[in-house]
Amino acid sequence: DDLVRAGAADEGSARIYIAMARGTYRDPVVHRMTYKSFAASKNFYREALDTDEAVDAWLKKFSEELWERVTKDREKHNRAPTNVTISVNRGGSSVSRTGPLSIGWVGSAAVVHDGAVSLFRRYAQSIQTPYQIQTLGVGVGNFVDLPKEGKGGGIMNLFKSTKPASSSPRPP
Repeated sequence: DDLVRAGAADEGSARIYIAMARGTYRDPVVHRMTYKSFAASKNFYREALDTDEAVDAWLKKFSEELWERVTKDREKHNRAPTNVTISVNRGGSSVSRTGPLSIGWVGSAAVVHDGAVSLFRRYAQSIQTPYQIQTLGVGVGNFVDLPKEGKGGGIMNLFKSTKPASSSPRPP
């Protein structure tokens, strides 16, 4: 106990650490209502990705999967990601690159894919083919709240009729 406390930032941290180690820490897990990011990735240990075409095909699959999750999250929480990240592992070398993403209330899987491909192309300039990629991934994050106007409010309301429709036919 004294050894742990000596290395802890404060007494409270040491007590929590000790309680967790002993299995007596009983604070409930707090479920987060929203995620900070979404990601999709795959390992290619049996057959590494070697070409632009192979990488592009997988970036497209990941982007489509992410887009489904982004649209569900956007509808439920009125927010959208503002960056896209690729992660690449080539054996002993791992790298990630992040760039901007602008989708708001519109956008598509193609927007995510284009951002991921652009990041990969910039990275690929620094390596030689065959790429020998063993792990490839795409993520989106840095969510921001979206204005409700883009969801059908705002200026669009000016074009909607406020009079209830009449059920009687027009006089001749």
